[in-house]
Amino acid sequence: MAASPDVPSTPEPDLPASEPGQRPVPVRTENLAVVFTDIVGYTARTGRQSREENARMLAEHDRLLLPLVRAFGGRKVKSIGDALLLTFRSPTDSVLCGMALQDRLAQHNASLAESERLVIRVAISLGEVRLDRGDIFGEPVNVAARVEHETPAGEIWLTDAVQLSMNRAEVPLLEVGTRELKGISQPVRIWSVQRAETGLPFGGQALARAEASRTLLDRVLPAGGLKPLSPREMARGLPALVWSTPRRRRLVFGATLVVLLVLGLVGLAALRPSARVERALARGDAERALQLLEGKDRSAQTLALRGQALALARRPSEALDAWEEAAKLDPGALDRSELLAALEEELGGPRSQAAADLLARIGAPGVRRLVSATRSDSYRRRWAAVDGLRRVHQEDSVDLRDLYLADLKMKDCGVVTRAAGKLADLGDTRAVEPLREVSQRKGLLGLTEACEAPAARAALKKLEKR
Repeated sequence: MAASPDVPSTPEPDLPASEPGQRPVPVRTENLAVVFTDIVGYTARTGRQSREENARMLAEHDRLLLPLVRAFGGRKVKSIGDALLLTFRSPTDSVLCGMALQDRLAQHNASLAESERLVIRVAISLGEVRLDRGDIFGEPVNVAARVEHETPAGEIWLTDAVQLSMNRAEVPLLEVGTRELKGISQPVRIWSVQRAETGLPFGGQALARAEASRTLLDRVLPAGGLKPLSPREMARGLPALVWSTPRRRRLVFGATLVVLLVLGLVGLAALRPSARVERALARGDAERALQLLEGKDRSAQTLALRGQALALARRPSEALDAWEEAAKLDPGALDRSELLAALEEELGGPRSQAAADLLARIGAPGVRRLVSATRSDSYRRRWAAVDGLRRVHQEDSVDLRDLYLADLKMKDCGVVTRAAGKLADLGDTRAVEPLREVSQRKGLLGLTEACEAPAARAALKKLEKR
């Protein structure tokens, strides 16, 4: 690398102390996933390249990678030599983007000599950073930079904070271990993204998702990117180049109108059907929505709308089928409040596991719905949500003691007996009063005690001994 990426390209500004009577200087902070990438062997390559060759290599690097960053909602903060500093609001998207970057370069490198290949390393951290004039500062930036120094070529390493916040169902991880990092006060636990056994290094699924959601600008740019200006063109300046003759002015004006017209028509063609479908769904007209969707493309967005219409038409099994098909193309298409609510309603029903799995695949919004469902009045829904969280290793998001306390209110003898035993084992003193109430319950007609009463008394004795 040309420069150490953990050192900002510009010094952090000193925040002036507030004078008496003056308002304090506001500090903007945000919790973000911070990503560093850099080209392996960059310093050695610059030693044998001309400045023009080096510029072309970096332009090719950006052409290949930056559209993927945009596809996953990332932001390029800055370039530092060969390094990119990126931020993402979603930890899961930051890791998926890293996988897509590595797979894109693997495709690019397949037909090149080893000396011409572009190989990068990717490191990701997570935490609160300070935002200042388009740059970011703080401990997560320094941690990402230090982890990037440790990351092997072609790999993706991430900190424990990222691992704990992301959707583990979407990305297979391996624990690297705990490392002491220069300038970082505490040891950092590090994970790596598991490589695929065959094909592209990281399986290609993240890359396919990015390709399916490329921005319109990335789609219309030529495959080779924008052609760099020659030194003569740069010297003359682009305005002079474009407007140098009346004929060129007419050509540019006409081409601009054509592009705007085409983009407008494409936009109308793409937006009108979905807008009409959404209006029908808002009116509760499921049949009209299904009619409008008939014969449309099988994109993730269309399938998500179709599932929503089927759910509204009380055809839940078909709705789940449509959503599962959409999730295979792009789980993010299911991140709609109405759809999330419909999936939550399915928890505890005949296709509960399918609904829970779909919520988990959507990522953080779906996991939040599962956590919310654990507070439901429905016993089946509560525990179906817990099972869904367990399958994606997110069971720590809920306190099972709260669920067992809710179970004590049930009228099912088996459920209450189990909950009483669990609460006694956990030593939860909050259960004392509810258990006393259960121990005094009467059975049918009030002639005998309820079958769960002995279990409640046994749990109370166990709690008293603690």
